[in-house]
Amino acid sequence: MYQGMKNSEERMTKELINKINVIPMDKSISDRFLSLMLGYKNHIQIPDALIAATALEYGYELYTLNIKDFSFVEGIKLYRPKQWNG
Repeated sequence: MYQGMKNSEERMTKELINKINVIPMDKSISDRFLSLMLGYKNHIQIPDALIAATALEYGYELYTLNIKDFSFVEGIKLYRPKQWNG
């Protein structure tokens, strides 16, 4: 988030980062990540597999504008706003 940030944006960026809930990587997320990488090896990128593994392990609904990067993942719950037309 700091990459390319203007000096005038520093305070707001730090405030935003302080509001983010950090979820530490643990064994269950790591195991799920490995399963996704092996199961979808030609279809999923490492960052997406980490995000999907975390959402699956915590039962979180995933909010993303990149539906195509996650829609094939079995069991993933994707947040779809009522007005969404995708």
